[in-house]
Amino acid sequence: MRWRYGRLARWQAALALYLVCIVGLTHAQPGGDVRRWLIEVNQAAKQQTFVGTMVVQSGSDMVSAKIWHIDHDAQTYERVDLLSGEPHTTMRQGDLVFGVDHTAKLVRQERTSDLGLFPAVLGSAGRNVGQHYVMQSLSAQRVAGRDTVGVALQAKDLWRHSYRIWRDKRSGLVLQWQTVSSHSGAVLEQVAYSDIVVAGGVDFAAMQAWQRVPANYAVVVKDALKVQPSSMGWTQRAPVAGFEAGAVSKPQINGQTVEGAPAQWVFSDGLASVSLFIEPSSARGARQPSAVHLGATASVSASVPPMWVTAVGEVPVATLRALLGSVQFDGRPSHNKPMEP
Repeated sequence: MRWRYGRLARWQAALALYLVCIVGLTHAQPGGDVRRWLIEVNQAAKQQTFVGTMVVQSGSDMVSAKIWHIDHDAQTYERVDLLSGEPHTTMRQGDLVFGVDHTAKLVRQERTSDLGLFPAVLGSAGRNVGQHYVMQSLSAQRVAGRDTVGVALQAKDLWRHSYRIWRDKRSGLVLQWQTVSSHSGAVLEQVAYSDIVVAGGVDFAAMQAWQRVPANYAVVVKDALKVQPSSMGWTQRAPVAGFEAGAVSKPQINGQTVEGAPAQWVFSDGLASVSLFIEPSSARGARQPSAVHLGATASVSASVPPMWVTAVGEVPVATLRALLGSVQFDGRPSHNKPMEP
């Protein structure tokens, strides 16, 4: 089985992040400690029931989806249906996520704990997030017919993008999110509700019925074996702009390593994240270095002998190039021992 990632995967990932994972914000004040505020966002009570239509606009591309969210017995249940392009459904039951491809009649099941708006801030990289961003107040505006309070997470340098977030005054729910270029101030990507019903619109019995996997759909279980970069022969010569190196993930399907699947090495500054996808240079024949933009997301590919590495992240191209230039394969992998949880 070959591992593929492209524009469809990009949109599915965006929806999983922006639609499935958006939760209510607490009332931390702008100008306060950035990490504390982000942790409060991640830990905010999810006891919200709502139904809405959300639109993601990235560059000239736009996709919309319907989202149902309910909290029952301290467990979160969600369903997201794509309204644009090929029919696709994402369902969540706690930390269990099901991606349903209705065209292929295929369900991809995976378990993940990275379901908050800012999961990276809880890791070691999050300790220094306040060194890279500052909180500022934004003027209030109406989103989906509701009054909001706005907060900006302004980047302190040009190595990362800035963010603007508006939340509902009454419920604290995030209603709009913008990723902003720190170079030009242009909005690179926007996620916003076009309509929303809070505290209603869905009940638990209906959600249970909607989350049943169709009987004639095949199910594959996705997983990842996390290892230390050194176990694969990789090192980083020096950190780049506060982006801390994390684990390397080796994709698995139904407990088996996926043939030809690039390993994924993650870097984060506590808010923004970058993934390096690593595969042998011979995996796809002769290729040339390239750089691609899609809204807030950039991708840069280059040879890091003897491997081919593709850097993908919601950061400027210069940051991706710097990260690619900071890593090396020394050809001396240590014992390939899985990381402790």
